[in-house]
Amino acid sequence: MRPDINDDQRRRVWAQVDQRIETMGKQDVAELLPRVLGLENAEATTGAVLDAEDHITRRFPSRDERYELARQVLLAVLAAPGIETARRATGWIKRLDMPDVLNELDRMRDVTPDDVALLKEEFPDNKHLRKLKDTAELS
Repeated sequence: MRPDINDDQRRRVWAQVDQRIETMGKQDVAELLPRVLGLENAEATTGAVLDAEDHITRRFPSRDERYELARQVLLAVLAAPGIETARRATGWIKRLDMPDVLNELDRMRDVTPDDVALLKEEFPDNKHLRKLKDTAELS
């Protein structure tokens, strides 16, 4: 989605995507999430995307597909410019029931201690997050 159009225009573009989501490639849909949820000054657009969580998730019925969706949502958490978007996306990962995707954090760039703390709010008992948090506190 182009960053040079205003939020209302982006939201309308997303509405068109949402209407056609069943005809789009699953990978295309999943890879769109971090790009859209990472946009600055896009509260209406990110809200519309996150409100479409159930609709999007239904497009990914198998466990492997849901894992890939969760991985892209995790990238969206890391890209999100605001805490509310990141929190809602973190909740989405939890509802997907894909805590193992958090093991991917080792392979993702620019993971901050704040990111780990936010993820730990939804996954307080996750061993991988505890290890990352301990590592971040040591550095």
